[in-house]
Amino acid sequence: MTGIFQKRAAGLISLMVGIFFLLPGENRTYGRTFTQSARRGNLPVETIEPATMPDLVVTRQDLGRGRVLEIRHNLPEPLDRKLPEVAKVVRRCYAFVEGATGRDIDGGILLYILHYAQRPRAYRFQVEVPDDAPWNEIRVTFLETGESLLGEGGSRHLNTFLYDTLPHELGHDVLASRPTLRHDGHGQPPRGTRWFIEGTCEVLAKGFAHAENPTAWRRALARRRIQTLHRRPWQADLVFSWSPDNAPSAQDESDLYGWSYALVKNWTERYPLPDLLALMEERGGGVGGRDLELLLRETTGLELEQLLEQALGAVGTGPLSLRLAP
Repeated sequence: MTGIFQKRAAGLISLMVGIFFLLPGENRTYGRTFTQSARRGNLPVETIEPATMPDLVVTRQDLGRGRVLEIRHNLPEPLDRKLPEVAKVVRRCYAFVEGATGRDIDGGILLYILHYAQRPRAYRFQVEVPDDAPWNEIRVTFLETGESLLGEGGSRHLNTFLYDTLPHELGHDVLASRPTLRHDGHGQPPRGTRWFIEGTCEVLAKGFAHAENPTAWRRALARRRIQTLHRRPWQADLVFSWSPDNAPSAQDESDLYGWSYALVKNWTERYPLPDLLALMEERGGGVGGRDLELLLRETTGLELEQLLEQALGAVGTGPLSLRLAP
């Protein structure tokens, strides 16, 4: 599943993806286009555009400090009465990530909850919002007939977002606001930082899931195959050079999140994450892969290879070790 923001000029005619021309006399009014998609083999892809759904209901929930959770939905009664409970989970998620990182998070969330008799397995969701929209995150989730929002019988799609995807993405918001940490980009040489960035976000996500919903936590760990990392030693050669462009397969990509989780979890158990972020800020400049190695040695006395060995030791060779629990 992917979610990206793209710049687009309203009123332009598209020749092909990413290439536009402007007709004489047209004004440029820029906005953001958000897309989220999932593919399942040869299943036909369903296009979902909220602009074609005039009956969506809009509710707004306060997240504090001027932040808003805006939910756009087509939920039948009485499901819509449970939306304040969703907002409570989101507030706790913000509080958890802020507490775990020692950093405030600005901006709110635009969340679509769409009710289907059977949710689409292959889809492409697209929505346009103004440049000045107050949302850090925009997502679509699905609820099937017979599912509840939360708790037993809750939508797995919605619960995966609330207890795993959202804390992960809020972690990205925190790290993106740290100008000292170099981020990898598509088409750029690897900076050697992606394992730390994604590992930090995974630690936050799994920590929140463990605190809130142990079932979602176990499901998330299983999805990353963390308990069997030792069976795939060749992936250790990939994790430190991992970039958006070089994951060999979708499964390898998911597994590398698991490796990154184990690495950062072991590091931050020895040196708290808020202190580590503060240390990066004190140093200034652009923190790259080599700088992370030096910081690891300074804060723990370990080399990367030793951290890797200890991370694998924490996972163990049998059932998932309880040492992975936050």
